[in-house]
Amino acid sequence: MNVMAGTVLAPSNSTAEMLEREQTCLRHGGQEFWLVDPQRDSVKVIRGDGYSRVHDARGVVESGVLNGFIAVRDIFAR
Repeated sequence: MNVMAGTVLAPSNSTAEMLEREQTCLRHGGQEFWLVDPQRDSVKVIRGDGYSRVHDARGVVESGVLNGFIAVRDIFAR
């Protein structure tokens, strides 16, 4: 089973807190962890294989867990 987790970054979140969430996800079998930043309209994707990349509003995320592509702008569509 493919597992993915994510969180929306809030001003009150610390860097240490976000790193702990990421590590917890990956340590317990998650294949992808998404950190969604509504202030920057960006998504950071971290994978269990060491891949880590920040995608801005013009980017497209390829997700192995979701078996496809997602335009970052669609995540933030209002």
